[in-house]
Amino acid sequence: MERPGPRPDSPDTDASYKQPKSRSLQMMGAGLEMAVTVGLAIGAGSFLDRLLKNDDPIFAAVFALLGFGLAMTRFIIRANRMTRQTGSVKPDSHRTINKTDSD
Repeated sequence: MERPGPRPDSPDTDASYKQPKSRSLQMMGAGLEMAVTVGLAIGAGSFLDRLLKNDDPIFAAVFALLGFGLAMTRFIIRANRMTRQTGSVKPDSHRTINKTDSD
């Protein structure tokens, strides 16, 4: 006997995965991604410093800066995409100048 699949109104359907997450969960995920990226970059730099027997943590510092730059770039792209999707900011709204008829 074959087991029936999930009902269409069940939370186990594929449609439930397509629903957008809340904004706070998305930003929390982005922050966690930043922390992991920078942590992995520092770890890789420290590993290289130990492998090459450097007294100063040169590779750790360089990789930390590169990891932070990459993480911030991804964070900004994600935040911009999320803002455009929610429509909370109109495009070019910061460039609009209100003119008065006082001339």
